[in-house]
Amino acid sequence: MPQRLRPPCRVDTITFPVFGSSWWGSHEDGTSIVAFCGGGGSAKTGVHNKILVRINNSSTPLEISTEFEVCIAVQVYQNPLTKRIYLMGAVGHKICRYDLPHGDTQQ
Repeated sequence: MPQRLRPPCRVDTITFPVFGSSWWGSHEDGTSIVAFCGGGGSAKTGVHNKILVRINNSSTPLEISTEFEVCIAVQVYQNPLTKRIYLMGAVGHKICRYDLPHGDTQQ
C-alpha cells in the first residue's frame, strides 16, 4: 500500500503569483536556501515582479526586483570548484545570475 502524503510542515505565505521555486541545501554546514519567483507580469496591477530568497529560515527574505519583466524560473546551485552559491533566474529574454551569501554570512 502506498504511503500517504502528510500535510506540509511549513507554509510560506507569498504575496504574489509564484511561477517557479528552487531549494538548495548543504550537508556540510546545514545551509538551506529557498527561492521563489513571480509577480504580475507586464500588467499594471500593482503586483510587483520579484525573486524572494530565504537563507537558513531567516525572518526577512532577500528580495530582488525584476522591474517590468517577470521571472518564470529560478535555480539555486553551488559551483563545485569555488563553492560559491548562485541563483539563476529566467527573466524576460535573459538569464540572470545572482551571487548569494552563504553559511555564516547570513543569519
